[in-house]
Amino acid sequence: MARKVLLSICWDWKDIIYWELLPHGQTLNSDIYCQQLDRLKLVIDQKWPELANRRGIVLHQDNARPHTSVVTRQKLWEFG
Repeated sequence: MARKVLLSICWDWKDIIYWELLPHGQTLNSDIYCQQLDRLKLVIDQKWPELANRRGIVLHQDNARPHTSVVTRQKLWEFG
């Protein structure tokens, strides 16, 4: 029997920056999504400091529940 998992992936115009598979049975909620955003920020800070120190980075996301929650909007506001 096939087991479904959720793939979260972030990329720039030329390569994948960050990806993560959620464990079987775990659903994406705003807390998990904010943790993923923290890990994404660490990757960007380490691999591309020139991007991390510049204004104007665009994060395009869908309008799924975790992405529109107050907690997530606060986290994105913290990142600028």
